[in-house]
Amino acid sequence: MAIADALDFDVDEVLFDLAEHDGFPRKALEWAIANREAVTPGLLETVEAYVNGSDLDGDDGDAIFFVVHLLAQFREKRAYRPLMRLFSLDSARLYRILGDVTTETLPSIAISVFDGDPRPIQEVIENADSDDYVRSGLFEALAFLVKEGKIDLGEFKKYLLRAYADLRPQGESHVWVGWQSAISMLGLTGFTELVRKAFASGMIHPGTMRFHHFQGDVRAAVRDPESYKVSACVPLGYLDDAIGEMESWAAFSDGPSDRLEREPWEAAVSEFLTDEPHVNPFRDVGRNDPCPCGSGRKFKKCCLQ
Repeated sequence: MAIADALDFDVDEVLFDLAEHDGFPRKALEWAIANREAVTPGLLETVEAYVNGSDLDGDDGDAIFFVVHLLAQFREKRAYRPLMRLFSLDSARLYRILGDVTTETLPSIAISVFDGDPRPIQEVIENADSDDYVRSGLFEALAFLVKEGKIDLGEFKKYLLRAYADLRPQGESHVWVGWQSAISMLGLTGFTELVRKAFASGMIHPGTMRFHHFQGDVRAAVRDPESYKVSACVPLGYLDDAIGEMESWAAFSDGPSDRLEREPWEAAVSEFLTDEPHVNPFRDVGRNDPCPCGSGRKFKKCCLQ
C-alpha cells in the first residue's frame, strides 16, 4: 500500500516510498510534510544511522536525498550537526547519495537547519578531505547567516583571515571560490587586496572565474546591501519548498533538458561537426558568469554541463 493511501502512519513506509519511487515521489513527500511531527524522528534517525556507518545502501540510503530536503524545509535544528557530519563524507560517497545537492541546494540546507553555532560548518570547511564544492557552498552559507545577523560579522572577518592563512590546500581549489564569494556577498571591500593575491597565486582557477568578476560582485553588494546573491544571478536563502525545489530538477523530468534546445548550444555543437578549425564560443565565459544562452543561471550550472 502506498504511504499516501495508508490510514496509519509508519515512517518505514515513508522511507520505502522515498527510496523506491517511480519518478518523483510527490505523494510520499506531501504525506511526510503533512505529518511533520510524526515523521521527523525517523528522518533524523535515518541521517544519524548513515553518518554512523550503518549499511544503508538499500531503502534508507536511497531516501537520504529526500530526507535532507524535508529536514531543511522543517527548519529542523536537531538535524544541523548530523547533516554537517554527512556533508563531511568523502566526495564519492556523498555524491552517490546526494548527487547535485553538493552544488545546488546544499548551502540552503545548511542555512535552514543552522542552530546558532558556526563551528560544525567551519569544521567541514577546514577538513581538507571534505568535498571542495561542499566547503565552498558552506562558506556562502556562513556569509548568508552573517547577513541575517545570526553570526557576528567581526568574528566572521577574523575567520576569513584565518582561513586564508591556514586552510588547505593553499593552492588551487574550489573552496577558495566560496571564500571569495563570502567576501563579495558581504561587500567587504577591505579584503580586496587579499582576494587579488588569492587570484594572482592561482588559488582560484581562471577557468572558474577571474578577479574582475569578484570586483563586480563586491561592487554589486555595496550598491545593494540587502541583496542575498552570491553572484549576478545566484541568490541564497532558506529552503521553504522542498517539493517545488526538487521536482524542478532534470532528474525528475520526463523530457530532455530545455537547455539542449537553445540555439547557442546547438551552434557550439555544430562547429564540432565540421572539418573547419573551430573556436570555442564560450572561451571567454567564466564558470560563475551568467550563461550566454540567457537562462539566468550560472554557466557552470547550465550549458557548461
